[in-house]
Amino acid sequence: MTNLELSANLSGMNYNSSYQDAKITEAYTLGIGVEAPGGDALEQLAAARPDLNGFRVHQVGGTKMFLIDRGLKRHVPDPQTFNNLFKDWSHYDVLDIDSIETGAPLPSGAILASPIGDGPVYLLDRGCKRHVTGPSVMEKYNFNWDRVYKLPPISLANIPLGDPVY
Repeated sequence: MTNLELSANLSGMNYNSSYQDAKITEAYTLGIGVEAPGGDALEQLAAARPDLNGFRVHQVGGTKMFLIDRGLKRHVPDPQTFNNLFKDWSHYDVLDIDSIETGAPLPSGAILASPIGDGPVYLLDRGCKRHVTGPSVMEKYNFNWDRVYKLPPISLANIPLGDPVY
């Protein structure tokens, strides 16, 4: 489901419902396993969810924030890292975050970087640079263009290339 389709689905929600009903509807729309107020499971999901790539999610009542990347939930370890990468603290509250397969956490202090002058944007992630494949991906992930560090091209050239961010 694209962000546009998600927006269309969420815009059709009944905003006169209670906050809990809206959050359950939102999670159901995302296809994330949730429990109805009566305890019935609405939907179970597969372990990896690449269709949710770019979403920032938070367990209802929990303290950890996650990024869905390559279909896996990746813990964002601290506010500094979150602020380094994203435009704002927008996210989706989900009731059953454990149903999404866990990936390696983002490293503390992860940044977006681009060579001085003109060139691609990379997510510096666990010892490698991962190409952010275009402006639409920057938007999908809510990455902040204003927080892309400009580095000498030689510095980026010496970092191994990892999987692209798509």
